[in-house]
Parts: sequence; structure tokens; C-alpha cells
Amino acid sequence: MLSGVKVSVVIPCYNAARFLPETLGSVLHQTYPVHEVIVIDDGSTDDSAAIATSFGPPVRVMRQPNQGESVARNRGISAAGGEWVALLDADDVWEPQKIERQLVVALKLPLSYVCVYSDFYSFNQTTKHPVEPLPENHAQPDARVCLLFDWCVMPSTPIIRRDVLGSVRFPETVRHGEDLIFFAQLRDHGQFFRIPKGLTGRRISPSQQTKTKEHLSLKTGSLFRWFREHASSYSPAERDYVFRRIRDDIAQRHDDAYWRRQLDVVREYRLLSTELYGEGEAPTPLFRRCLYPTPVYRAKDWASHILNKQ
Repeated sequence: MLSGVKVSVVIPCYNAARFLPETLGSVLHQTYPVHEVIVIDDGSTDDSAAIATSFGPPVRVMRQPNQGESVARNRGISAAGGEWVALLDADDVWEPQKIERQLVVALKLPLSYVCVYSDFYSFNQTTKHPVEPLPENHAQPDARVCLLFDWCVMPSTPIIRRDVLGSVRFPETVRHGEDLIFFAQLRDHGQFFRIPKGLTGRRISPSQQTKTKEHLSLKTGSLFRWFREHASSYSPAERDYVFRRIRDDIAQRHDDAYWRRQLDVVREYRLLSTELYGEGEAPTPLFRRCLYPTPVYRAKDWASHILNKQ
């Protein structure tokens, strides 16, 4: 029976006034009513807080100076009173049956399951893209390290048992890839279950953090620094895997950025490589190449293009 099961929804919000009405509307029109919707306004400079407040109960707004998504999510989780906590970004939306379908599954699972999530679709103002299922990396034997790298659970899709969230929180010092770390740590506390249905819509926006060309280098650096601080919690084999994987990612992404002439990103990877391995070792031959001003590469690429056409 679903009756009486309380679900708290936690929505971190920073300058999302354009999207918040649609997001909150999708929550309040669920076929199974949620217990509460906690919107954490993370120092917005637009009308986000006022818009959320205008909805009234069960929506309530908590305000804080801008401290980042992780701090906002953790504050909302601390305030949540439901047996299950559902996460939702302020620009994403839910299908009407999302919570009901997840609870039906969750209440049939053994207590060893702590998270029920779904597939998602992407959308913008004009287009709804088909669902692209992600691999169930949470089911791998090395899930606790695999999940640090491979996106598996989109943050707006899961419901999570509240009792395990006393031990797991979003890393507040990490601003890039913090969701990967969170779900990797959550996996230590129990199993995940995937519903192969697009019950969440992920909004595509040019301003999204993941759309910037620096995102991958910043995420890699953030993961390296976080893992270095927490390496003692992992076995020697797991530590070897993580540092080797970080090295491989740096090498591949550096070379990709070099050929794309994203020289600022190339410099970021070189600095990160030096921080990780020191001055003496170059992961690939391209690391040894001098970097010239961008116009030099434009001229070189133009000349190569002309010669190849002849």
C-alpha cells in the first residue's frame, strides 16, 4: 500500500525563475502526492524565491547565501521529513506518474535497496529527445570506484531511503562532478534499482555547467583532489584503478583538446598532470609540444587544409 508513505522533494535553486514554475508544477501534479517540496534558494538574484513561495504548501523555501549546489542539497536533505527523498534540479521536470511508479517498485524491494531511479529524456523549448539509457554501472563488482567516473544516475531521477542519507551527503568542497561522488558513496550503503522508463525530463540549456569546454578538466581535477583526501577509505587495488583511470582520462582529453585547438583546456590538463605526476613524466607525446598563440595554429591548420586539397 502506498497510502501514508511520505516523499520529500529537495530542489536546489540558483536563478531558475524561468523554469521553476514548470518544475514545481510537475511535482505538484504527481499521481501520488508528495509530502513536501523543499526549495533551497542558493543566493538567487532573480525572483526564484518569490516564485517558489507563491505556490504555498506543500512547497516551502529555505534561503541561504550562494554556497553551491552540494551545500543546498545537503541542507534540504537535513530538513526532509519523508521516508524517501527525491532529488530534482530546478530546471528539470517529472512525468506525472514518476513518484508513484518508483514507490510501487521500492516497497517491493528488500531493505538492501536504497535507491530507485529511472531513465530520462532530454528536452529544450522545441524538441524532446528520445531516452538514452545509461549502463547500470551500479551493478558492477567495482561499482564504488566505477561510479566515480561513469555517469549512471541522473540526479533528478532517484528516490533515496532517508535513513541512509544520515551517512551520505554531497561533497561540499566539490563543484564539478559532485553527483558522481555522491552516488558512488551511496552505493556503499545498498543496492540501486533502475526503472527503464523515461520518467524525468532533463532540460538542455547552453548555460549548463556541463556545456562548457572546461567542464571535463575541472571535473577530473575535482575528482583527483577529492580522492587524494579520501584514498585511505579504498583498497590498494581501488586506489590503483582510480589513479590509473584519472591518468588515462587526462591523457585522452588533453590530446583531444590539443587537436581541437582548445589551448586553455590543454593548459589545464598539463597543470593537472604536473600536480598528479610531477614535472618529469609526459603521459603522451603531445604533452611535450610547445604551445604557441592561437593565430599560429590557425595559420598552420589553414595551410594544411590547402595542401591537402591539392
